[in-house]
Amino acid sequence: MPHADEREHLVVELKRPSEKLNSEAASQIKSYAFAVADDERFKHTKTTWTFWALSNEIDKEVGREAAQRGREAGILHEDADRRLTIWVKTWGQIIEECRGRMAFFQKELQYRADRDSGLEYLRATHAKYLPDTAKRPPGGR
Repeated sequence: MPHADEREHLVVELKRPSEKLNSEAASQIKSYAFAVADDERFKHTKTTWTFWALSNEIDKEVGREAAQRGREAGILHEDADRRLTIWVKTWGQIIEECRGRMAFFQKELQYRADRDSGLEYLRATHAKYLPDTAKRPPGGR
């Protein structure tokens, strides 16, 4: 549950499509993330930092570093003390994740509540609490 004294920040570094997320880019995002997370202004606050480095491609070395056992795929670095997580992702991964969420919400949001389906649910689930007039459908016996 969110609290007034807690802050979450997302910092996204976009690499041009021709630039792979390689060890140099990984080192750059880590250095920046550490500097921001260690800034005195945030030292005694409940601030959580999430950094994303995005490009079209991740090289093998960085890909291996971001695929370590015990961590979610794509996490390049995680530091609980600094409340810091650094991710590397491709645009393809972002698009697929969004498509998956969109499909889930489209499926789940197709439910249409109406009076009859609501009453049917109440009758099936809570019949013992309903008055006799609500226990049967209109015109029903």
